[in-house]
Amino acid sequence: PLAAPSGEFWLVHQSGSLLKFHNDGTVELVSAGTLTSSAPQWNHTGPVHITGDVTITGNETVTGNDTVGGNIVAAGNISDQGGAKSMAGMRTAYNSHTHTDPQGGTTGTPNTGM
Repeated sequence: PLAAPSGEFWLVHQSGSLLKFHNDGTVELVSAGTLTSSAPQWNHTGPVHITGDVTITGNETVTGNDTVGGNIVAAGNISDQGGAKSMAGMRTAYNSHTHTDPQGGTTGTPNTGM
């Protein structure tokens, strides 16, 4: 058995998986393989930081603390239809589109771009 510091509680498996309750109040959980959890509902309060890809099967609802709702901010592109359509593509199409003028010719591009 590993010698845990006084006041701490450690569960350590030979695979390297572990659960440690530290004296400073933090909890450390490491899985040598896949970590699976299941519950009718999982509630968390506080920020969540994820390093790596995230796959959601089901719906995502974003709410905020005001009447507008929450924000989704991305450093990269936001796409739908399996990646076929992106917000950047929609913005490019909108900003450069024109209409046929019934009196002949075409209209100019929108006055205000997206």
